[in-house]
Amino acid sequence: MKYDDISPTMRAFLGGREGFRKLGFRAEDLYCALHMSVRFRVLSCFVKLMAQDKEFNLEVGSVEDADEFQEEYKRVAVAINAGELPESDQDRIWQESEAHTNAFAFVMALRNKGFRIPNVGN
Repeated sequence: MKYDDISPTMRAFLGGREGFRKLGFRAEDLYCALHMSVRFRVLSCFVKLMAQDKEFNLEVGSVEDADEFQEEYKRVAVAINAGELPESDQDRIWQESEAHTNAFAFVMALRNKGFRIPNVGN
């Protein structure tokens, strides 16, 4: 699997998820969630953090077909776990993510919601 085989929304999800991981949040506290976007009024993908008795949803992109997106999620997860997505593509996905490009706002949004950031001085 290569970068171009992954949809922009899935790449944004992976990058957002990585942002939470780099801050020290546990993988088992992160979920892929599809909900209607309040901002854009379309079905959207969110990286959902459920930790510290709180919930935080990072909206990462729109989804046209929920079933197709779920199938892509499974394919991408299998490829990543099998080591089939090159490290350079994973780095690119991270570097293009909102969590990376707007890191200060990302951390501040979490703090404003009351989260303690595990890998950042509080």
